[in-house]
Amino acid sequence: MATILLADDDENFCNLLKVVLSHRGHAVLTAYNGREALRLFRQHRPQITLLDLRMPEMDGLEVLRRIRTTDPRAVVMILTAMGTDKQEQEARQQGVTDFLNKHLPFASLAALVDSVGTESGLFIKPGTVLLVDKSDETRDLFKAFLRTHVVSIRTARNGLEALTLMRDALPHLVVLDMDLGGIADPRQAAPTMTAPEFLHALRRMRYPGGLLLMCNTIEHDMEAQASNLQILDLLQKPVMPERLLVAAQAGVAIMEEASYGGPKPRMACSLR
Repeated sequence: MATILLADDDENFCNLLKVVLSHRGHAVLTAYNGREALRLFRQHRPQITLLDLRMPEMDGLEVLRRIRTTDPRAVVMILTAMGTDKQEQEARQQGVTDFLNKHLPFASLAALVDSVGTESGLFIKPGTVLLVDKSDETRDLFKAFLRTHVVSIRTARNGLEALTLMRDALPHLVVLDMDLGGIADPRQAAPTMTAPEFLHALRRMRYPGGLLLMCNTIEHDMEAQASNLQILDLLQKPVMPERLLVAAQAGVAIMEEASYGGPKPRMACSLR
């Protein structure tokens, strides 16, 4: 896994996030001020750096600027709870990889970091489908039906669980229920990752597979939410198992062809 530098003057936050990241297999270095963060970066060259914007001795933006003079391509993510538009613009000008909201649950933060940290080692597991749907009944129905038609399928109840499944091998096709919402996970007693947040994570990890979206209402911003991803079809709910089977089989075939140098996939427009 990755070597991560975590820099935040809130020692409790820093240490708790370190525990979560360490349990996921990462080697974590911690710094409680900007000057120490820069020293550790130059000494260890971590694969991922998480920087708080507000730190004593040297703020996160100054650390970022100095990191860029050492390594212009370093992966740096900004931790922020009260960042301003001006600070975000300055960070983007310095090539920051992303911004992470410190108010997210630690499990969500760790999953988002994982989606960046595994980028260089990703590989496609041929012919597989990953279904992300909050409904136990829907997941079980679709899983059983597709498997009877020799479709290799895995399921996840939310975005966090899906990202965990994708850490070792990527599916050819992700089927995503856009109505995941912020439903509370009783095991965590905290909001789960919403569908737009999951799409954001897929964009950041440059997910190379295909995407089927299931939703109650087809909205014009749906494609924008999944920009830079291969949207193969939009399925209006309720989706019949037979309809999903056809879309999944076609999607897997299209992505397999594309992986062998075929034409770039295009979104299907039919909604039936």
